[in-house]
Amino acid sequence: MKKRGFCFEDTHLIHIARIEKLIFVLTIAFCWSHLVGEAREEEAPIKTKSHGRKEKSIFRYGFDELRGVFLNLRKKVGLFLKMA
Repeated sequence: MKKRGFCFEDTHLIHIARIEKLIFVLTIAFCWSHLVGEAREEEAPIKTKSHGRKEKSIFRYGFDELRGVFLNLRKKVGLFLKMA
């Protein structure tokens, strides 16, 4: 949750209640990204590199999809409703 997406360390929060709320929201976002990644992998599997590891994680696959939808929400409203 620190790098490549959520940037948790950039919040500079010091109040415990606010940190708890942020962690709650980040947990939901992480789970949603993972579920979208699993669904997307069923449609189009993640490529496996020559050393045997996948090109992206399931979380990253879903996170990139969700980010693309949110950045183009007017064009992808139907896809957003499908993911919700």
